[in-house]
Amino acid sequence: MSLPSAPGFQATTQETSRVLVRGLLEMFVWKFFYDQAETQPILPLDPQAYPSYRILDPSGAILAQGVAVPAGAPGNWKIGWVVPRAAQLTNPHHRYQMASVMVDKEMRQWELSWAFDVVESAIKPQDPELQQFLTFTGKPIRLFFKNTVRPVELSVGLFLKGQDATPLHTAILTYPIPAVPGPTDLLEIEDGTGFTYYMDTPAITNAGSYSALWQVRDTVLSQMDFEHQVVQVISTTSAHLINSLRMLVDKLQKKLGLAFAYANEDLYEYLLEGTKVINSYWPPSNYSVSAPPNSIEAFIVLAGAWWGLTAQRILYAETALSFSGQTVTLDYNPGADIDSLISTFKEILDNSVSKVKQQLLRQSSGVGSIATRPYRYRTNVVFPVSSGPGQTQFIRLQQLGLLDWLG
Repeated sequence: MSLPSAPGFQATTQETSRVLVRGLLEMFVWKFFYDQAETQPILPLDPQAYPSYRILDPSGAILAQGVAVPAGAPGNWKIGWVVPRAAQLTNPHHRYQMASVMVDKEMRQWELSWAFDVVESAIKPQDPELQQFLTFTGKPIRLFFKNTVRPVELSVGLFLKGQDATPLHTAILTYPIPAVPGPTDLLEIEDGTGFTYYMDTPAITNAGSYSALWQVRDTVLSQMDFEHQVVQVISTTSAHLINSLRMLVDKLQKKLGLAFAYANEDLYEYLLEGTKVINSYWPPSNYSVSAPPNSIEAFIVLAGAWWGLTAQRILYAETALSFSGQTVTLDYNPGADIDSLISTFKEILDNSVSKVKQQLLRQSSGVGSIATRPYRYRTNVVFPVSSGPGQTQFIRLQQLGLLDWLG
């Protein structure tokens, strides 16, 4: 009796997950039957060769291949696969593929394939995002923009603070990415479950505050969204002040990446605001963090520490912990000690800064000064009274009676 000539029926089962987890042993289970009622299982031509399978990563590379083993009743097959810990995470555009081929004793062939995703076993905490970016004068900087999808429109412009109408540099996303991208092309990298776009700015010659303004439209029907990034271009003098401030407030050298750590970008912001505090003391001044007077540097560092510790105090207020059990009491709130430091630093600034600034102002001025009204249209204001113009002027003064009181 010959077998039915129908194309056959094949499918995955409920036991086959379409979402796999990194580092875990995952099972694939599927079926090969001649009929949809699953009453006539397909027997392989060679059990040592079929059904064969292949697992492909999102790029099409083969991660695993071999021959499946029976899974209980005839017609059911399975394999086990340990997902690599470094396996690429999937996104809507790139997924893994599982493919299986069955050849029966009549040399007829069936193929089965399906897509699946790979995810992380646990969502890691969000990495602290930098609030601004630093570079040195005369150096470029690489700016990044992350998105969950490939947008239909994406562009960026770099502006000097306050000069929004005249960008220093612009770039735009062109897809497909040019084989040889130009200086105004944004580049794309698939990063985890999303996309990261970046550009390299030209060298920025002048120190100061700059803005990177990203414009993005995810789909044709989406509204245009904007993201603003602050770029600080600093001098080496500012870098020395950053180091001085770090040595004052971060002796523990907290690991970068933690919420409690001090990034260079954070420290520079504290110095900027500390300089503004110093300038606000009487007499008003216009000191710059890039070139302050030597006698003011210590106060700028102290004011930056006062500003930074205030931010740290807010962090401790948000992360304070108090737990009381039957036998254990746990409290975590180091803010009280920081409050004392904040008060001490502010007291030093209040008592000293104005006095030092007044002394600097006096040093920059002369010991004394006099102002007189000039006598115009005169080439000489001293004349002999015995002859010439001097005698005439002397006689005229006598006639007017202006010399009588000198008698």
